[in-house]
Amino acid sequence: MVERRLLLAGAAALMAEPAAAAGLGDFSLTRLEGGALPLAEFAGRVVLVVNTASFCGYTHQYAALQALHDR
Repeated sequence: MVERRLLLAGAAALMAEPAAAAGLGDFSLTRLEGGALPLAEFAGRVVLVVNTASFCGYTHQYAALQALHDR
């Protein structure tokens, strides 16, 4: 009986409609000076997002990331 319930639950899950995936353009970031920065502003452009803490192990890469930004 348990196996039948599992089979029915699995079949129901496979038949369910998947949720629509949100695109990156649907999200916003908070600007350093406040206010929203919609990612839709960058549509069609290459964007590199780097999320690190000030004193994490990747701090030594800041100079290289700044050079990449300056290009």
